[in-house]
Amino acid sequence: MDAVGLQDVGTMDRDIQPLWRDTEGFKHRIYGCALTVRFMPTDKRAPTFSSLEDYFKWKSDWYQKLANDHLMENIKPGDIIVIDAAGTGDVGFIGSNNSLAWVKAGANIVVTNAGCRDTDEIIKQQIPVYCRFISRGIRPGRLV
Repeated sequence: MDAVGLQDVGTMDRDIQPLWRDTEGFKHRIYGCALTVRFMPTDKRAPTFSSLEDYFKWKSDWYQKLANDHLMENIKPGDIIVIDAAGTGDVGFIGSNNSLAWVKAGANIVVTNAGCRDTDEIIKQQIPVYCRFISRGIRPGRLV
């Protein structure tokens, strides 16, 4: 990038690291066009539920209405999914289910400046994920 006058452009924060490294085939390397999405912390807290079924309905509604990232309908082969979730705390936006779905839809890799959960599954499946930290929480009641 320096050679074309773009010094310090296109670089990634050094705190963002791959969950795993393939030192033989380098399958963890980043290349492709970025498909970006941003998530923000929310003040819409989880209510008290009278049953487990009520919780699961609320959680499903949260994903469909408030935290629907619309990534699946926009992924093109080779895309890098870049998720800006700075300031969202200990919320693991990226997990094994959504990262595997994005890669199956054609994305090459997933990058976030926040946390990732389900890391054992992601590493076992060799899904290329770069993140700032390993987290535990899920999205509902935490970010939109």
